[in-house]
Amino acid sequence: MSNPIIHTPVLFQEVMQSCPDDAHYVMDGTLWHGWHTLWFLAQWRTVLGVDRDQAMIAKARQTIDQQYFDENRIQIVHGSYADFEHIKQQTGVQQVDYILIDIGVNMEHFKDASRGFSIKHDGPLDMRYDTSQWQPVALWLAQATYQDLVDNLVEYADFSEKYIDWIAKELVQHKKSHPFHTTHDVRDCAKNLGINDKKLAVIFQSWRIQINNELDEFDRFLETFVDYLRPWWRCCIITYHSGEDRRAKIALKSLAKQNIWIILTKHVIKPSWQEIQVNKAARSAKMRLFEKI
Repeated sequence: MSNPIIHTPVLFQEVMQSCPDDAHYVMDGTLWHGWHTLWFLAQWRTVLGVDRDQAMIAKARQTIDQQYFDENRIQIVHGSYADFEHIKQQTGVQQVDYILIDIGVNMEHFKDASRGFSIKHDGPLDMRYDTSQWQPVALWLAQATYQDLVDNLVEYADFSEKYIDWIAKELVQHKKSHPFHTTHDVRDCAKNLGINDKKLAVIFQSWRIQINNELDEFDRFLETFVDYLRPWWRCCIITYHSGEDRRAKIALKSLAKQNIWIILTKHVIKPSWQEIQVNKAARSAKMRLFEKI
């Protein structure tokens, strides 16, 4: 069988090597465009694909060629990779042999102006993965107090306290007369304040993490995924944000001390220099692999 992959996700070779040859039931907890799932299917594995974003699920269905989309070998669930009770109810699958989660934002989100993730493209200030629930950033920002903005940036942005205090005050003052409805409403304000695009991208990232409860969701996954994995099988986590990687490192060390896990990556795996040259978005990726005892 020829290899159907025409797009290479971050750390793709490392993910392929991390999945045991005899792993039968695989959970791709962040389906995205379905490239990992496509490879799993090409290896004749049975796949459970999960994603909160209906648009990404639609993209994944397009990616997976009809010869691989066999209802007996793939199930796709709209929901959170951390909500195992929902996944079990939807699929009837109680445990799997291998779990992969590739956490973060997909580049497709930045390209689609209507989703509001990018500072480059003007569009509604939304940033939700699941547009069927939660509230868009514009609504959260309209209601946010000075303290809300400070708390958000302290938690998710690597800025000094003085800089955070200044940004929060300026944003609160600005939105009184000029509410933020679009991404360029914020960008124009930032330009007037002398905030460069690099810092504005960090601010956008902080809002995105909060509006999607990304770290809370990851914490919930780390607390519950042990029971969803069969003994002596593996979990692979790829993170892009220091807060996520720190949480993974602490949780896994704790589980290892309890003799629940064997950590297979003594040192975190990072993309090669060659991969980063091809895909700049890979530069902050970190992969951790572990096996359930």
